[in-house]
Amino acid sequence: SWLQDSIFWIDDPDFQNLWVLRHEERLDQLHRWKDFHLETLMATLENVNRRYDELSAEKANISQEIDSLVLSEARIIGATTTGAAKYKELISIKSASVVMCEEAGEVTEQNVISALTERMENSKETKHLILIGDHLQLRPKVESYSLTKVSGNGYDLDVSLFERLIQSGFKSAMLNVQHRMRPCIADLIRRQTYPTLEDDPRVSNIQQL
Repeated sequence: SWLQDSIFWIDDPDFQNLWVLRHEERLDQLHRWKDFHLETLMATLENVNRRYDELSAEKANISQEIDSLVLSEARIIGATTTGAAKYKELISIKSASVVMCEEAGEVTEQNVISALTERMENSKETKHLILIGDHLQLRPKVESYSLTKVSGNGYDLDVSLFERLIQSGFKSAMLNVQHRMRPCIADLIRRQTYPTLEDDPRVSNIQQL
């Protein structure tokens, strides 16, 4: 049907039969039909794509309004550092003055920084950052060896903010009493990593397996 509907595009008004045209003329006419329908399809696609962008933006605004309402009633917001960075604008509306980061020794410095908020028109800055972790165990994972501290290149991207602050003499508190292991097992990590680690008296009563 589309071919029949496109016959009027032939230049000759007296044209009745496609097969009376020479081969070159038929090819030329075919290209004109293809160009015409391609332009029509492209125009339709552009309109559909524009409408999709408009509806997507509208949906995102509605979702943000709903999320803002939920967060406005929350006392505590939990998120990964990636999520906190991704939804930073939304979370900043809550203006959380205290940010707590668990396993801070395994989180890259930039991920911690991206989770903090600054004073803006609709939000306040982070006033208190609490880092909880162990800077003597696993460091953040960095894919490129050349960017790690042990490579000696000076980038040190696998050094967490937590470790850097402690190594710089920043005030910190460390738990030095363990409640999990028999003393003979704790001796292993005392010799290797935690020389000041003490045993809670109750661990001496743990049954031997």
